[in-house]
Amino acid sequence: MTSYDRRGFALAYVEALRPPLGASDSERDMPSGMGALFMLFRSTAVSCSEVRGSGFLEAGLLHEQLEEAGVHERVTADLERVSACGTQLRAAYLDVLESLLVAMLGDRADRVVSEAELHAIGVSTTRPDPFDYDWDL
Repeated sequence: MTSYDRRGFALAYVEALRPPLGASDSERDMPSGMGALFMLFRSTAVSCSEVRGSGFLEAGLLHEQLEEAGVHERVTADLERVSACGTQLRAAYLDVLESLLVAMLGDRADRVVSEAELHAIGVSTTRPDPFDYDWDL
């Protein structure tokens, strides 16, 4: 059974925000008196979930066209730099989320919860399948 510390919880929350989105904030219980902090938590989590790489799984044709255009080395180097920045940005977002959880949870912030406890309050721990998406737009 999986357990989640603060960072694990923050990361699970970020992953849960990837499309399709789950219940809206109005359907979730918000910690008492923490509405503004929760709004910041949610917006930070959404921003974190939007940090991505180039997203190309098979890029043979792309590399070929970059070579033909004479920009392969430059574009590849720039994309590697973007990827490194994305890694740093994602880590910074997770740090903010952890700090907000400390503020919102107070003396319960160091509590580790089980997967069963998350399921009991309606939180799914199943990672979204990127191939299970309604592509008919």
